[in-house]
Amino acid sequence: MSMCTMFEARSVEEKAMRTFWGYPRPDGRVGVRNHILALATVVCANEVVKAAERRLPELVAITHQHGCAQGGEDLQQTRRTLLHTATHPNVYGAIIVSLGCETMDSERLAEEVAATGKPCVLVGIQEEGGTRAALR
Repeated sequence: MSMCTMFEARSVEEKAMRTFWGYPRPDGRVGVRNHILALATVVCANEVVKAAERRLPELVAITHQHGCAQGGEDLQQTRRTLLHTATHPNVYGAIIVSLGCETMDSERLAEEVAATGKPCVLVGIQEEGGTRAALR
């Protein structure tokens, strides 16, 4: 993980705070937190990301009730929401957890997160051999 660095604000009022402690991101943005997400791509992966968070309290589990049998604009909205959550400046990197049979293109999501310069790993529960194997 990168170290927190002092940044000078670009343009602020004279009396306003001009510097803050933050984490520089590869895309030039700055976060004030340095979270690592365990991000479920589908409701069926929620228990795995919650279990990962219990094992590693440094993780932030992101769960939701979507991703299964979605299509069209509904699916695209879910994908955009997950992408923007994972690429937020307060996020250092993400572990994307998919079940493997959802309509969400988990590989594409992981590639888009990684393209921003953030560390990103994709874990497929079915591909790994089940919940226990995915948590290793």
